[in-house]
Amino acid sequence: MDYEGFMLLVDACKASASRPHLIVCSSAFVTRTWHPIALIINGISGGALYWKYYGEEYLRNSGVQYTIVRPGT
Repeated sequence: MDYEGFMLLVDACKASASRPHLIVCSSAFVTRTWHPIALIINGISGGALYWKYYGEEYLRNSGVQYTIVRPGT
């Protein structure tokens, strides 16, 4: 979901005639992969924060208007 889901959602927004503003609720520590908490989360979740990061990067490079909210940071 965190990568393929992002791609599908972003592509749907790009294809939309109304060009919506996408608001994403992500996670703390997505861009701080070196942080001990991020290392623990990635270690026990199969790299969930890494996949969130790649999904966010896809969104950033898409041209779609967006806001990313990261609770806890």
